[in-house]
Amino acid sequence: MSTPPPKVEDWLPHDPPPQPKPSTFKTLVTWVVLIGFFIAIFVLFSTDDPNAHQQTGYSGWWIAAGIVGTLVVVVMMLGWLFGSADKFNTAQTEALQLLVDRKYHEAATFFEQLAHRYRARPNCYAVARYNQGKALLHAGDSAAAAGILLAIDRIPKVGIGIRKLGALQLARCFAVAGDLEKATSWLDAARRRGTGLADPVHDRAFYEAVEGLVMCRAGKLAEAAAHYDQAWPRFTTYLPIEAMTEVWLLRAYAAAAGTTPRDAAAGETWLRMLRSCSPRSLDWLTTRWPELHTFVVTHELGAQAA
Repeated sequence: MSTPPPKVEDWLPHDPPPQPKPSTFKTLVTWVVLIGFFIAIFVLFSTDDPNAHQQTGYSGWWIAAGIVGTLVVVVMMLGWLFGSADKFNTAQTEALQLLVDRKYHEAATFFEQLAHRYRARPNCYAVARYNQGKALLHAGDSAAAAGILLAIDRIPKVGIGIRKLGALQLARCFAVAGDLEKATSWLDAARRRGTGLADPVHDRAFYEAVEGLVMCRAGKLAEAAAHYDQAWPRFTTYLPIEAMTEVWLLRAYAAAAGTTPRDAAAGETWLRMLRSCSPRSLDWLTTRWPELHTFVVTHELGAQAA
């Protein structure tokens, strides 16, 4: 029997409910127990009577052993956590290089295997799945990418940073596919999720890049052109070349909708930059966007014109 498709509402953002604050009473009891524990240790080891430990029936060695054992466990747990992160970063280097080389299907497979390997470590698992979704999106499969990214968003207690990045990529997936309602919902979700300890201007630049994409996909090209003019200093400061390729194309696309010679000249500036890039670097944007596909072919960009 076939599995029914997910309901529409399942593809919309649902921020997790706030975590309940710890009980004040439990916190107080914990502190009382800890203070009593340390007082007991102090009393046992501070007596002036050399026979005191023998009179009480124990020497206190078990307390020292317990403290040492606790410290050993803590050190082992910290080593496991941080050691796992280092191993994960080393393991994903090859997959990240595949992304750089635009071997997106191979990268997606590699990240899927990496996620399976680190499934017991939530943060590493979420990062691997996020990169898998990103690879699938750039391979032109926005539907599969949205499914992977949505699953990350539903992981309990996943870090705010990865949830914000995931929301932005989900907005990009739905915008490319033409589902503007969901794209806007996920864009709004990314805005609500804040910046944590990250540079807020850096986050704003990445948010505004997706915002421009949504405007262009909605056909609001005059608004998009003004948006790119206003956000350009942040784009040139913070966005990597991969992201700028998308911005160059969409800014040229928006400028082409203008009615003056100046608009056409401005668009040619970004088109020249695009012609220096790999011809397949734009395929993921045009696969499900007929108007942009026509623009790319008309201006001799992309694999179709190679």
